[in-house]
Amino acid sequence: WESHIFNSLWPGLYHNMEAEIDALRREREEKIRQIAEKRKQVEELRKKRSERAAQAKSAQGTLASNVDSLVAEILGGAASSRASPEAPLKELSEKSRSSPPGPGERSLSFQQEVSIAAVDIEPDG
Repeated sequence: WESHIFNSLWPGLYHNMEAEIDALRREREEKIRQIAEKRKQVEELRKKRSERAAQAKSAQGTLASNVDSLVAEILGGAASSRASPEAPLKELSEKSRSSPPGPGERSLSFQQEVSIAAVDIEPDG
C-alpha cells in the first residue's frame, strides 16, 4: 500500500530504487561467492603447506636413519653395540689389552725439565 502511494507521487523513482536494490543484492551475492572461493583457496593452501611440512619431516627422519645405517656400515656392521662413534676406540682398547704392542706400536713417554733463573746485573759506579 505504501509503495503504491510512493509510486503515485514519484512514478519513476520507486522503479529506479528497486533496480538499485536488486543490483546491490546481486553485487553482495557475488562478493559472498568470492569470499567463499577465497576461503576455499586458503584452506587448500594450508593443506598443501601442512603436507609439505609432513613430507619434509618424513624426509628428514629418513635422512637421519640413512645416515645412521651408513655409520653402522662404516663402523663394521649393523650390530648396535658397534654402531657408535666410540666403537673404534673400544676396539683399539681391547686390542691393546689383549696383545703386546708390535715394534711400530710402542708408546713413547717424553719428559722435559725446564729451569728458569733470574740474574740481576748492576753497573759499577
